[in-house]
Amino acid sequence: VYTMTTENDIKIASYGSYYYVGESKKEKMPFEKVLDTAIALNAPTIRVWAGKSGSKQADDKYWKLVSEEARIIADLAENVGINISFEFHSNTLTDTNNSALQLMKEVNHKNIGIYWQPAIGASIEYNITGLNLLKPYLTNLHVFYLGQTHKERLLLHNGFYKWERYLSLFNSDNCNHFAMLEFVKDDKTDNFLKDSATLKRLCY
Repeated sequence: VYTMTTENDIKIASYGSYYYVGESKKEKMPFEKVLDTAIALNAPTIRVWAGKSGSKQADDKYWKLVSEEARIIADLAENVGINISFEFHSNTLTDTNNSALQLMKEVNHKNIGIYWQPAIGASIEYNITGLNLLKPYLTNLHVFYLGQTHKERLLLHNGFYKWERYLSLFNSDNCNHFAMLEFVKDDKTDNFLKDSATLKRLCY
């Protein structure tokens, strides 16, 4: 796979794993297998999930479990030059701005960051607040434009002005970030190409 991408001048942004930190024993998924895949892909980052419980439902024991395992996998990945990034997502410990910040502070590991994406149905003010709170930890981002629900997928150009503001905050930290398209309207190729063109306009 790595040879195929390099021959076509494609840079791998990350390995978007479905490794749920804190749940590995239940799911019988050792992190080493995830790490081996990332190495084979020459991926600089592994995306992981902050457990399988929403932040309000999780007790202190679960927070500690996720935090401790996060530091373990961060060490393992760091040994081979790969970073770890949590998904910013509902039904995990990173389901709100404040809970995501709390987890990053509790984990407190230089090799762990966090992806970002707009909270579905939230105001632009809420999303910008989250970006500012999480700015020291931000790595990559998922780019899409939705209505009030996950099912209401819209073309990215409809949210152009919002994404201009979001990306300006990413650009202000002088770090490199990968912006990855997600949730294309009607799952159609034509709409993916339209969103790609919009993203290029936003980035350049």
